[in-house]
Amino acid sequence: MFLRPSTLILSLCLLIVTLGCTTPSSTDRKEQPGSSWDKKFRLSNGMVIEVFVPEDYDTASTYPLLLLNDGEDMFGGGSWGMDRVLQRLISDQKIKPVIAAAIYNQGQRMNWYIPYKDRWITTNWGPYTPSASGYAQDIFDYVIPYMDEHFSVDTSEVAIMGASLGG
Repeated sequence: MFLRPSTLILSLCLLIVTLGCTTPSSTDRKEQPGSSWDKKFRLSNGMVIEVFVPEDYDTASTYPLLLLNDGEDMFGGGSWGMDRVLQRLISDQKIKPVIAAAIYNQGQRMNWYIPYKDRWITTNWGPYTPSASGYAQDIFDYVIPYMDEHFSVDTSEVAIMGASLGG
């Protein structure tokens, strides 16, 4: 399967811009995981994120931020089990410790991830309203600032990933 040039360009632009993004750091209290720590958060725009922090999370340190599309499937009992995968990779020193925010698609998967109108997609998958640019803007306006305010993330080190339509 080949990607349309517009899809490839948007995906690459989103990744490049996200990797280079910066937002002001916050001196507010940073979240500490613990027995009463809630890993799911609803942002002011209604987006829902679920957050992974490494077992040895220390608010005195900063961590790269990994954003994950299709957040409903990423952690815990989800099909990806990314919390366990990330922790194993960190423990085995295959990757440096990261904080990950899984962004729930809330039934907006096609709208958020497809940046153009396509007759084949509409015929085979159903109607949708392309909103990829709005989704990308919400990441910059809500997700990254929330993570910066509440967790010890380094906003100069941000990446986004997903699979299939979300990747």
